[in-house]
Amino acid sequence: MQKNLIQTLNNQGISNDITGYYLGLSKKSKQNLGANGYKAKGYLFDCLNNDTDTDIVIAFRPLFETLFLEQAGSVKCYETQKDGKTISVRYEYEYVKDKELSHEAKKVLNIQTGAVDFVRAFKDSKVSAYINSDKEILFKYIYETGTNPNMEDVRRFGDFIFFNNGCGNYLAKPQKLRKYIVNPKMCLSDLSESQWKLGF
Repeated sequence: MQKNLIQTLNNQGISNDITGYYLGLSKKSKQNLGANGYKAKGYLFDCLNNDTDTDIVIAFRPLFETLFLEQAGSVKCYETQKDGKTISVRYEYEYVKDKELSHEAKKVLNIQTGAVDFVRAFKDSKVSAYINSDKEILFKYIYETGTNPNMEDVRRFGDFIFFNNGCGNYLAKPQKLRKYIVNPKMCLSDLSESQWKLGF
């Protein structure tokens, strides 16, 4: 997005000096951003600017990304209408089935609404002065869920479908153990397709 925004501004002859702000910048950001001279900063981790940082969401990236689902389809392109207004043209939203939001999208919408409500309440609480903006404390519970899930976490998120390059697979939905005992190859196949292996 940052690259496209800079290219669009450059193509329009608009001078710009953009620094991208990301939740996290993995080692790939060095080739995607750094090699092109783009400036960027990561909040949770920043492998672009700090060689000692590590990608702390790599083990549960599909779960992490699911929590930030946009409630509409991905942007395909932009079109300028006759009235001069520019609108986004979107792909069909993967999380709509029979004109209704899937259970994943509904749950994520509830989580996102709850998160925003929590942040508003937290900002005005006395506790916020003690924690301030310590990112490790603020991120702790998402990190724990992603890297050390309990069965409640797996039941809550495991049957979510995660779309990667148009292909949808469950985050972590193993079958009953007895099926795997008689067919260990099925276990390996299901684990391989699982998008959240620690949850599986």
